[in-house]
Amino acid sequence: MSVTKKICICISDKESYSETFIKAHIEQLNAEVIVKSMLPIQIQLNSESSNSLYSKISNALSSIIRVIKNKELEKSISRKIKEKSIGVVLAEYGQIGVAVLETCKKNNLPLVVHFHGFDTYKKDHLQKLKIQYEKVFEYAKALIVVSKDMEKQLLKLGAAPSKVFCNVYGVDVTKFKKNEDVASSHDVLFVGRFVEKKAPQLSILAFQKVLKTIPNAKLYMVGDGALLNECKNLIEKLKIQESVILLGVKSHLEVAEMMQKSRIYIQHSIVPKSGDSEGTPNSILEAQASGIPVVSTKHGGIPDVVIHGKTGFLVEENDVDGMARHIEELLLDEKLAIEMGNNARQNIIQNFDLNDSVAKLKSILFKSMNS
Repeated sequence: MSVTKKICICISDKESYSETFIKAHIEQLNAEVIVKSMLPIQIQLNSESSNSLYSKISNALSSIIRVIKNKELEKSISRKIKEKSIGVVLAEYGQIGVAVLETCKKNNLPLVVHFHGFDTYKKDHLQKLKIQYEKVFEYAKALIVVSKDMEKQLLKLGAAPSKVFCNVYGVDVTKFKKNEDVASSHDVLFVGRFVEKKAPQLSILAFQKVLKTIPNAKLYMVGDGALLNECKNLIEKLKIQESVILLGVKSHLEVAEMMQKSRIYIQHSIVPKSGDSEGTPNSILEAQASGIPVVSTKHGGIPDVVIHGKTGFLVEENDVDGMARHIEELLLDEKLAIEMGNNARQNIIQNFDLNDSVAKLKSILFKSMNS
């Protein structure tokens, strides 16, 4: 590989910089970055159809404008690719692979697509992009997934086995210190978006059962999302406002500090009707890096990173009673909580270090560039 060739990462928007894994990819790969607003749009977002003359004329004009804009954008992207001596393109998320596909083809650039979660599972998303995904699978040099379950899903969608690589996210263990006082805490923590696949209301129902045995326990919930108000109403209905505290969005540093004070991390992920699923939740990796055991579900990539009975406990989806029992067990048994917490941190250090994950990603990119 020529030393002048660079990696170009294409992301959905500027907010993607806040995604822990994408930020790590950009920084550690020393990559050029192109955001979605610069990319040719290959997806027709308006799915509504009408037979009226006005609608037909409007749609025709929109198509002409879209073609003109796409051509101008492709010229702009092509210029940047040549100026920056780009040797390979990494598209973060499947739909970004779709958006940049034609530009890669025209510039004879190898394309690597990194899938993360909903872009592999969500039914309406997959239906809308079925044909485009087939084209991406055919052209791309490599398709990266973050769990064994996601690998099976991509193969089911038609990806060639030789192109699919599983590379679980890593954690910068230097940013997550071990919780040395885990035994004295009765705090339980959840961090994530309040959305269907994370089912925060089920974690609340499980914790309500725990309070009957351990009334001084506290559940701290960090995040925001569509189900936040529903969760607020549930907490009020159950009259457990003093025990379940909704904290809103917190910074990465604040979350790391909260993990230092928690006994257990919980997350009751499920597959909703939409089909959306987790990849491998970063918060679960980070909790283990902090030396606290995890109670979660046998969902997506979670069983790949949580060793049941050793670094935490896993229950079937929607098993609220099972989750409650395991939370109680860890709150009542200090020795078990310490032992599992130690095992959890060692699990991350040995198997999910960020440097190892980025090194594997870099290897895939360089091989794609040279093939």
